Parts: sequence; C-alpha cells; structure tokens
Amino acid sequence: MNKKLKFLILMVVALIAVLFVVSCNKSHYEDVDDRGYRVSIKYDASGGEFATSAGIMIDSYKIDNLPTNDSGEKEIYLIDPSKEEKGEAKVVVENPGFAFTGWYEERKPVLNEQGQQLDVYGGIASETRKQPAYIYSKQWDFENQTVLIDSSKEYTSSEPVKTLYAGWIREFEFVFYDKATGLPIMDNAGTEEQVHKFNPLIETNQLNLPYWDEETGEIKMGDWPVKEGKTFVNAYLENGEKITSGSVVHPGTYDPNTGIIENTTLKLYIEYKQGNWRKVSKPEQINNSSLCYELSNDIDFEGKTWAIANEEFTGKIVGNGYTIKNIVSKQTESQYYGLFGSISNNASIENVKFENVTISIDILGAEKNESIILGAFAGEIGTDADIKNVSLANFKLQLSQDGSTKSNDINAGLLCGIGYKEEFTQMLDAVTIEIIQSTNSYYYEIKYELDTNGNDLIDLTYTFTRNTN
Repeated sequence: MNKKLKFLILMVVALIAVLFVVSCNKSHYEDVDDRGYRVSIKYDASGGEFATSAGIMIDSYKIDNLPTNDSGEKEIYLIDPSKEEKGEAKVVVENPGFAFTGWYEERKPVLNEQGQQLDVYGGIASETRKQPAYIYSKQWDFENQTVLIDSSKEYTSSEPVKTLYAGWIREFEFVFYDKATGLPIMDNAGTEEQVHKFNPLIETNQLNLPYWDEETGEIKMGDWPVKEGKTFVNAYLENGEKITSGSVVHPGTYDPNTGIIENTTLKLYIEYKQGNWRKVSKPEQINNSSLCYELSNDIDFEGKTWAIANEEFTGKIVGNGYTIKNIVSKQTESQYYGLFGSISNNASIENVKFENVTISIDILGAEKNESIILGAFAGEIGTDADIKNVSLANFKLQLSQDGSTKSNDINAGLLCGIGYKEEFTQMLDAVTIEIIQSTNSYYYEIKYELDTNGNDLIDLTYTFTRNTN
C-alpha cells in the first residue's frame, strides 16, 4: 500500500474540514487545537466562494496521524477540495462568470501606478467591486506534491502551514442575437439569454459553424442556439459581415503577466428561416410530413418506403430541379389517398420532378360510408398551398377491385380529389389509371370515366361481381 493511499485511509478518521468566513473568532481555533488538530491548510477562494458561501476553507490535521516519509519527516498529501476523495468534506469553489484554473501557492495583486489594485477589466477594484486581478504562480500539483511538517515544532491551527489560492480567469463568451429582430436569443423558457462560455486557458477560442449531417440530413447546431420551428441559415458579426469560413474566432485576450483581460464578449447575429429543414440526399431522410426538405441530388426510392403517404403534408419541398423517382406506395384504410394524402394551406412544393411513381389504392377496404378523397398526386390540396414548377412523368394511379365494403362518398380526381390547381393542367397526360384485377371469388368491378371539362375528376362506379373463371 503506497503512502498516499495510507494517508487517504487516515484521512477518513483524522481529517476535519472546517469551513468558516474570515471573521471566525479565536475560540474556534482554540477548540480545534484542544482536540489535537493543530496543523492546518488554508484554501482561499480569491474572490469566489465555496458551496457553503464561505470564502475560506481550513483543513486541520493531527500531527501524530500524519505519515512519515523515508527521511523521517511528517508529510501531508493534500486533496483537492472538490474531489470525491474528500468524502463528506468535499466542497466546490465557484465564481459566477469565471473559470477556475487551479490552486496556487502564490498570488500577486495587479496594481496601477498609484498602488491601487485593479480588477480583471483594468478598473480600480475598490471602486468597481469587480473581480480583483491577480498574477498567480506555483500551481499546486495534488498528485505529486506534499507539505512537509516538522514534528518537533509547535503548531496552532490559526496559523496555516500552507495557503493555496484559487485561480480565476474571466470566461469569454459568444452572445447570440436574432438578426431579424436585433434582440438576444432567449432559451425556450424565455428567461435567459443564449450564451456560449468558455475558459480561454484550456478551451478553444473557435466556435464551429453549424453543418449539415449527410447521414440524417439534419443540421447540427453544436453550441449555437436552436430556435423552435426555425432553421439556421447564416451568421454575422456585429458590423454586418457574413461569416463565410467554417468557424468564428473569439477576439478576447488574456495577459498572464498582468492578469488583465480584454474583449471578453463577441456578439453574433443569426439568420434563420421558417421551418425545420433537412438537406436531402437519401430517400430515408424524407420521413416526416411536417418537415421541410431541400434536395441535394436526385432521390431514388427503388426498394424504399415513401413514408409520408396518407398523411397531411404541412412542410415544404424545394427540389432545386432534381427528381424524386421510383416510388411505389400501396395504400389502404385511409380517408385521403395519393402521393400526398393531403397538402395543407401553408405547404409548398416547388422546382421538383416526380418520375416513375405508382400509387396503388385499395379504396374498397375503407369502412362503409366513410368519405374518401383520392388523387394520384394528393387527395386534397389546400387553397393556399403553393405548388409551382412541379412536373410528373410516368405517374400511375392503380385502383384495386378487392374489398368487402365500399364508401358511398368518394371525391376522386386524376391528380387530386379536392383543390385542383391550374398548374395541374399540363400534368394530366403524365397520369394513367390502372385497375388491379382481383383473384378473389367475389369482388367489385370498378368502372371509371374521366371528366373532360378540364377539372380531371373521375366518375367511379362499382358492380359487385362473382368471379366465374
């Protein structure tokens, strides 16, 4: 068993962590001395405070319980106050807005020419009441350093054999603003500003820009704030300059020779666009009817599932001239049928081609008297839905003869059942209707007639038939 481990075992019995403010009276020390804990180590929070709201912490030891080194000297292996090894005496030192840099044997106040102590911003600390500036030196190594004790000497707990000072540096911060409003971006509760803070001594001063994940198609925000229902577009400096590189560098500086820091805050202005967007390069990434999609290339659904069938599409598709192709969608037990079940008023689909699409619909599987709305492109399209520069090629609408009941209320159209768009006129020739023949003994024979008055409605009739083959 090594000496440090032995000492830790002794500490379980022998160590008393005494937490108190600087104004503790002498009777406390006398009481500690009377119990034999005369050797003390002082931890000074240096403008911060421990979790007990005290600025000073004292560890006291019985000299007889201390281990002896090979030279016959008593020694203390100090334990960082915030470490688990302290047991019940564990306590964390804090200083809001500052990063803890370690414990130091020496600190020297930073003075101006008049001998007045400065704060970390260069002001006069006694006037500003801000964090005093110190130069820290001789950082304590808790793993390898020990405090040597002369066992022949008389000690009193009121006179620490070692004082360690908490070192602090002002945290640098990126503060985020909404470019559209100029206001700080708040958290979801609306109570705190969104800020990314970092310790400039041990953390990078670069903040990487959000990026698009190729696997999911989603944007990865990292340390940038997320706004519900919106997607990051660009970031700008306070002077309006657009950030075009992959990261932004914080301009803050810290002079270790003077303890003075400058430019601790960098304001960043974020441009968002409405909607939760994905950049689509794979068919699996189109799987939610409420999201917005921007195509990065042609999307081939061969062997893949068109996951947003029969649902109300409330998002957006920006095709950038690319093609979505080879979709086979078999649909039943729904009210709305089509490539899109329905398209809401606030949805938009633009600059995209749909090619080699088969929509196979079992309208006879629906419950009797349930209203059915169907079309090859969508069952229903909202009046204010924005559909432009959309083209179709080899688009097939299949109707099944199987089923035991049928609806008495069907709104059917070649492209949509309700909400015809003028843009559809040029698409009519791309759509064909096909009846899927039944193999059952009993089936409904479907007959249809396409209205030729320009509204592409389908008149469907059914005959209950016995298969005589």
